Amino acid sequence: MKNILARLADRLVLRPTTNPINPEDRQRILIPFNGGHLEAWSNEVHQEIGSPKLIALKFPGTAGRAERAGPHPCELWPEFASKIWTINPAGYGGSDGHATLQTMPAQGDAVFKFVRQELPDHRILLVGNSLGCLSALYLAARHKVVGVFVRNPPPLRPLIAERRKYNWWNFGMARFVAEQIPPELDAITNAARCECPAFFLRSEKDTVVPEPFQRRILDAYNGPKQEFVIPEAEHDDFVTEEDFERYRAEMAKFKEKWTG
Repeated sequence: MKNILARLADRLVLRPTTNPINPEDRQRILIPFNGGHLEAWSNEVHQEIGSPKLIALKFPGTAGRAERAGPHPCELWPEFASKIWTINPAGYGGSDGHATLQTMPAQGDAVFKFVRQELPDHRILLVGNSLGCLSALYLAARHKVVGVFVRNPPPLRPLIAERRKYNWWNFGMARFVAEQIPPELDAITNAARCECPAFFLRSEKDTVVPEPFQRRILDAYNGPKQEFVIPEAEHDDFVTEEDFERYRAEMAKFKEKWTG
């Protein structure tokens, strides 16, 4: 029964795709994992600077793909020679294995270990979008990094168990499915263990991860933190041109927290 519920949780949360996507000028990187490989795609910005060196380790959302990931937020910091590695989880893109929440913590550990070995002279910034925030916070709670940037982070267990969206699960099934989320991915618990500076980018009108759920993670976060709320924005909306200069200024303050 537990395996069935775990598969239901995967089906409810994950949206894997494996169709070919043109990576344009991104570089493919293969990271050993569980007898196969995880796939990452790399962007680079401001490499002419030479140093200091920064790598942003990015984890996309539930339907995201690394082949589409851009250089944000590193393009805002021209004083850093930055690499941006975006991960396709198992079962996504060209990553081996099947898509499951159960191995997400181990995938994060494998990626972090590989980055430390390959780029020992780089500072590491963790970046998560929606579901990818779970991996970013998991690693930030366990490893020394300069900071973590999360966009619309979901506390997955309460989000599934409590949201009216899932009321169609009869006999409390949503609660039992929510319990299959690995405890290592508890974003609230991990936030309380983090000490590095954090930046929370949040959409004001998010209907996928409503504000009260995101607020639980923000309130629990133990390290220095700041937030930027995108006015009137839905889950996938980004900062508008009208608000971008204000956003840029806040990101500059965030950078000062881990460079000062």
